[in-house]
Amino acid sequence: MIPAAELLCALSDLIGPSGQEGPVRVRLREWLSPLAAGIWEDALGSLFLRRAGAAGGRRLLVLVPMDEPGIVVTHIDARGRAAVAALGPLAARAVAGGRVRFGSGVTAAVGMRRSEEEPTRLAFERLHLDFGLSSREEADGVVRVGDVAVFDVRAVGLPGGQVCGKALGSRAACAAAVLALRQAGSGGPETTVAFLAQSAVGHRGVRPAVARVPADLIVSMGAVVAAGTSKEGRADVRLGAGPALVVQDRGLIASASAVDALAAAAGAAGIPLQVAVGDPGQSAAGPALMAAAGVPAGALGIPVRHLHTAAEVCHPVDVEAAAAILARLLAGRA
Repeated sequence: MIPAAELLCALSDLIGPSGQEGPVRVRLREWLSPLAAGIWEDALGSLFLRRAGAAGGRRLLVLVPMDEPGIVVTHIDARGRAAVAALGPLAARAVAGGRVRFGSGVTAAVGMRRSEEEPTRLAFERLHLDFGLSSREEADGVVRVGDVAVFDVRAVGLPGGQVCGKALGSRAACAAAVLALRQAGSGGPETTVAFLAQSAVGHRGVRPAVARVPADLIVSMGAVVAAGTSKEGRADVRLGAGPALVVQDRGLIASASAVDALAAAAGAAGIPLQVAVGDPGQSAAGPALMAAAGVPAGALGIPVRHLHTAAEVCHPVDVEAAAAILARLLAGRA
């Protein structure tokens, strides 16, 4: 089995912005096809894996984001430089002065136009991509309007045992789901794990997933903001202290029965849960609860620091603990 830290790095390094999740989808299909009773994709680009369960038993739907925020090219000027806009929850200050990489392999530096009128304000209108070109004609065949790029960084291990890289807000949840599916074995409820496309731009994959997959319980896996960042939630959710039971976030008040199910699975696995209340993010459970006509929904969060930057930080022990809880649910041993 691939260690959690290695799995996190491998997933973080993949390019998969919203709407272009192909490399992530391909890798997940490669890893998980042998474990599936069925595996398919929808028109949006989400990947679904089904595990067989007892006839007439409880049906579980697990929602996992797989995309990442990016920047999209909106214009190419006469000097071959590209204007950009955010695709998802990225701040201009997180992108300025760095490098980005396109799915084609092309890289660019992110330059910034100075503004004497507003010296402290930084917006995407002041950023441009520098390809080292000198004309619009040279840019032909290199970049086009509509192309999407992500941070050009490689995931690394930190001295404290954490992993630092891009896209860990979603890929940590993917890693936990992969580990859980490998650990769960046979039996348990009929389960569909949906690796969702376009989560970073408003959880657009949730409604099609809920409409397609009948369920009696919905569990969302994702990130929660960890203490030590500028946007801490009200709860002191810490890295390395285990996953968090999300009671309430920006779009969710979790169903009592879903909270009970997650707490029971954590207890059965012997894993203490942190509690996230007032997390500034939004899990997929909230949109699912609204779309699923009353099906109970809850969320399990993996603590991540510096979300939506090129240096997100999470701890492999939290991923392993989240995987153990999910494996209990999948195996019906909660």
